[in-house]
Amino acid sequence: MKRKPILLDKNTIAFLQIFHKTDDIEMLYLYDIIDNYMAEHNINSFEESAKEFIEQFDEHYCAIFLQELVIACLNKLQKNDKKFKTDHYVEILNRLNWKLENNL
Repeated sequence: MKRKPILLDKNTIAFLQIFHKTDDIEMLYLYDIIDNYMAEHNINSFEESAKEFIEQFDEHYCAIFLQELVIACLNKLQKNDKKFKTDHYVEILNRLNWKLENNL
């Protein structure tokens, strides 16, 4: 997959660096640093990680970017549900509806 810059607003782009744990000896030190950082800062949930992901873009994005990110995420969830026979898409829609109904 060819990776492109991510347009956050008319003046800002982002590039993401994604790391996977591998057997590459040279990378083991980096993975120890990441594991230690996550343990030290009590980063242990996907919810915290998702919030941190958005926070790192704080003051660098526009509302349209966030809207399109939500739509892209929902589309991806829907495709994954069909592929893996899960119901994450419906779960998130139910959570969003509950928040709307309860003015949260």
